[in-house]
Amino acid sequence: MTIESQAVLRGIKNMTGNMSEEFGYLTNSTCFQTDHGARYDYARYKGEIQSIVDQLLDEGYIKQSSRRYYFVLTQKAIHMHEERMERLRNFLIRSVVVPVSVSIVTSLIVLWLQGLL
Repeated sequence: MTIESQAVLRGIKNMTGNMSEEFGYLTNSTCFQTDHGARYDYARYKGEIQSIVDQLLDEGYIKQSSRRYYFVLTQKAIHMHEERMERLRNFLIRSVVVPVSVSIVTSLIVLWLQGLL
């Protein structure tokens, strides 16, 4: 995810209270708005907001609402930190724990075969 996408997602999460509240483009402005009137101004990203929204949709952080031009945060966005920690944990297990364990077991087998254990 790009820095710009992270910034927009953070703004959307603040606007919706980090809940699955619908939000959509506000007509004739550079804002997203919820039904309760909360707004997020994306003016800084005006020229690329559509590609940012497309990226957030593609990566599963937001999904299209039943209403046209409206979106909703997904669980992946709402619990973003927990998901990142889960991915980090899985990476560490695959990249550190498994190779070290295989190395230890292999060394023990070699020592046993040589009769040194």
